[in-house]
Amino acid sequence: QAPKRSDAGPGHATDFRPRKMKVPRSLLSVALCGGCLCSFAAGGKEDIRLGKEVEFDSEVRDIQWFGADKNTLLLQTSIGRVHRSEDHGETWTELTPQLSELTRIDPEKTLRVGRFYRSLADPMTLFAHCASGPVAGFASTDAGKTWVQVQKESRLQSWQFHPTRSEWALASHWTEGCRKAASAADVKPCTHDLFLTKDLGRTWSLIASRVVQFSWGARRQGLGSGAVSGDLAKQDRIWLTQFKDQTGNQPRLTHWRLGIDLLRTDDLGKSFRKVLQDGNKFQMTNGYMLVVKVLDEPGMAIGDIRLMISADHGRTFKEAQLPRRLRHHSYSVLDTSEGAIVLHVNQGGESGDVYISDATGVTFSLSLRNNLRKRGLCAFEKVMNLNGIYIANVVDDEAKAPSAKTTAAPDEVFEGESSGSQQESMTVRWLSEERPLDAGGILDEQEEDEEVAEGEAVLSRADAARRERGKVLSTASRGLSLPSLSAGRRAQADPPVRTVISFDMGGAWQELSSPSVGVDGKGPCSGKKCHLHLHGFTEMFDFAPVYSYRNAVGILMGSGNVGASLSFDRSETSTYMSRDGGLTWVEVKKGTWIYEYGNHGGLVVIADMANKTSKAEYSFDEGHSWHEIGVADQALDITNVLIEPDATARKFVMYGHRGVTGILRLLDFSKLHQRVCEGTKEAGTDKSDYERWSPSDQLAGGECILGHKDEYVRRKQLAECFNEEGFEHPTFQSNCRCTKENYECELGFKRKLGSLECTRDPSQQLPRSERCGQDGRASVSAYRRVPGDTCAGGFEPEQVRVRCSLPKPQVQLSLAQFKQTSASTQEVGGAEGGSSSTMWTLAGGVVLACGSVLLALNRSAVFSWLNRLDDSRTVGNKYTRPPPAPPGCGAEMVGNSAVGASARAYRPPVSV
Repeated sequence: QAPKRSDAGPGHATDFRPRKMKVPRSLLSVALCGGCLCSFAAGGKEDIRLGKEVEFDSEVRDIQWFGADKNTLLLQTSIGRVHRSEDHGETWTELTPQLSELTRIDPEKTLRVGRFYRSLADPMTLFAHCASGPVAGFASTDAGKTWVQVQKESRLQSWQFHPTRSEWALASHWTEGCRKAASAADVKPCTHDLFLTKDLGRTWSLIASRVVQFSWGARRQGLGSGAVSGDLAKQDRIWLTQFKDQTGNQPRLTHWRLGIDLLRTDDLGKSFRKVLQDGNKFQMTNGYMLVVKVLDEPGMAIGDIRLMISADHGRTFKEAQLPRRLRHHSYSVLDTSEGAIVLHVNQGGESGDVYISDATGVTFSLSLRNNLRKRGLCAFEKVMNLNGIYIANVVDDEAKAPSAKTTAAPDEVFEGESSGSQQESMTVRWLSEERPLDAGGILDEQEEDEEVAEGEAVLSRADAARRERGKVLSTASRGLSLPSLSAGRRAQADPPVRTVISFDMGGAWQELSSPSVGVDGKGPCSGKKCHLHLHGFTEMFDFAPVYSYRNAVGILMGSGNVGASLSFDRSETSTYMSRDGGLTWVEVKKGTWIYEYGNHGGLVVIADMANKTSKAEYSFDEGHSWHEIGVADQALDITNVLIEPDATARKFVMYGHRGVTGILRLLDFSKLHQRVCEGTKEAGTDKSDYERWSPSDQLAGGECILGHKDEYVRRKQLAECFNEEGFEHPTFQSNCRCTKENYECELGFKRKLGSLECTRDPSQQLPRSERCGQDGRASVSAYRRVPGDTCAGGFEPEQVRVRCSLPKPQVQLSLAQFKQTSASTQEVGGAEGGSSSTMWTLAGGVVLACGSVLLALNRSAVFSWLNRLDDSRTVGNKYTRPPPAPPGCGAEMVGNSAVGASARAYRPPVSV
């Protein structure tokens, strides 16, 4: 299945070892009778109810829960038909005929629903977007029981509910001019327009035209402190980016470009205020606002960008200070939930660097090199409900080791520039040219469907990710292209990939410890290269990624292998589990299994995702023992196992397919263990069903993470009882003394993997506030406190003197000085090589003279030439016409080759 989040506890490795149990035959017997529910009983103590098998016209693409009691489910199949259940998935009613009647269209025409949008203000309100047909979509205020047609003359591109007003929404569409032939007499320009509805689509008003991206200003999730006071939290504020040029067709945003500004309106489009010129894209999360600004300055390369940060909800912006110059890169926000921004900066290819900001969100330091990145996804995961724990995959070769120096060329490193970080409280959004948000141009239908997916209102990232696998696999069954690795295609990645973990919010990283013994009773491996490696979101098409969840404290699961690096061969893959936040792990099953948590992590259901099967397994003791149950009379491909979004219930839905037919079944564990757990106040004693557990990293900090010790109350692993759905884990916190683990490296310093020492990184510049003295040294601290760390006393970093770079004086050489230098050099050459020395000195002088001439030229002329050079290229770096010669004496030296200059003007292509 897709991923989830969890946490685990130390000191239970011996108790936690799974063992294969012989289950009574009565438990395994399955009576698959027509339409009745089937029961599994063992001595009258356990009762698992299996709903009847339900067939659908095609594979299940998505399932969402609605209503306060979460008993109502809406299901979408891969061909766009909609089904509804009011009993948690036992029985289903198809809604597509009901929706077709509202449209009064020809029955022969197909009505296809593309996706559901749910209101953040009301769990019963939703919008069903139509991917085909003559209508924009349908809205419901009773979780899909009744519907009204959304009145819009054109198919909508995207939809975003207001965070607090359930019937308000922003929606965009591409005008008819984008679909008509350019030669049509009545054709109007192709534009992307933004509209507002206050009555769920009955009436509309235009907000703005030629919009690239948009968002409500105050979102209920991640508003941050002070976000509901004053003008910073005007709930009806709208943010958008818009093309300045209001003539002709709106161009497709295929690369960072000038002429797109960040605007806001506080009166629903009556007036606008320009907030940031040339701000192409933005993201708001947990009180931070990040904007990509395109530069238009002398000396900047074409398409150079800067990341601008606001910590006061867009009132003021500051340029992010990153250690390296960023050219043609993209950013992925990985996490902002702990008072800092964790940012992934794409360096090109299949990896990027992870940077973490200070509390202001402005000054970043390098946390992790070469974080794996594929298809716009980053192999970086926050462990939910535990502070400061991250798990990531890194590309591991000599050129791209996490401890290696940055590989930027010296002239690309300058003072104060930086990069950065993904989390549960938001759908991942890429500040990237490669993944435009609500942007585009003249589109075909496939592009439109893909873009609608980008415009979804904020969801729990964990909830969205766990459903994503079903969407991907249903796409594959329709014969569409899927970027998948087949089993056995390659045993190891090239270069190798390793898994690392941090317990202090990215301040220091270490490799995962391997299980001491496998399910077969054998030791998995030994030696320095014996570590556990797990697949992340980048491989979610083939392997179940690392998964934790907010209500499953300490529980994690993942699929991978033990060894020197991550294997991509399913025959070498096993499924692992941790109940101490990733500190220790056990192997629970050989092979690749999908998994889902219920009852606050106390109940786990797994199924084989690599082979056709008619069985599943469950554990009610957090992996200590596993029981097999039959789920079908005929084997099927199981796509996913899901539970309601809080993962506190005990009813699961398991779905898959036989051929093109979708199959779904309810698994009801409500009667498994009749007794409710007791004794939260006596947790940790023999009288209680609960324990007190603290996460630990087994380093200097021990049970102190981010400067304090957290104690969680959770069910004992072997307690035969269940948590009530509304149970909240009590938490106790106390501060600890400071150690180096409570600090991360300051800008300009780095740590090696597994080390706490911060050493000078000469490839990075010092913070802007640290200036060089005349002796070429500066007094700096190599450490800074990790944001959110609460330690007191203990280690205090000292100031150290380090070498730094003085500004280089400009070199000016007059003709007289050049002649004098040339003559003196010729004399030194003497009889042994005067002619040769004179020739090389003359060549050097010519280079210096040319450099002086170029510096004297208007810089805009130079970059104009670079731009024309770039425009002369086609795919494959071949020229459609002779490239322009560079200005000045460079034309004489380089001619039509322009090799050196052309590389500077390279603008990478971007897919929309």
